[in-house]
Amino acid sequence: MAKKLPRVRELFEKPPELRKRRSKYNISKRIDASYYGYRDGEDGVLEKEEGPSEANLREEEADEEWRRKGTKEVVTVGVAAASE
Repeated sequence: MAKKLPRVRELFEKPPELRKRRSKYNISKRIDASYYGYRDGEDGVLEKEEGPSEANLREEEADEEWRRKGTKEVVTVGVAAASE
């Protein structure tokens, strides 16, 4: 009820927010190399996330290449091959 009184109603009305328009210069002033993604590799998060996927992809590409060339024998490189 009190909201409907003449001077109280004015207290509850919010003034319209005035948003300041930004110019293209002000917007482009804040853009740096990280905006374009050039610094994504510096924190090490991508390496942890993409490492296993890249290893699997490399293995699949190698298998596909061997199949294309007709190689039937798979050569292992690493700890197992060094122990032989």
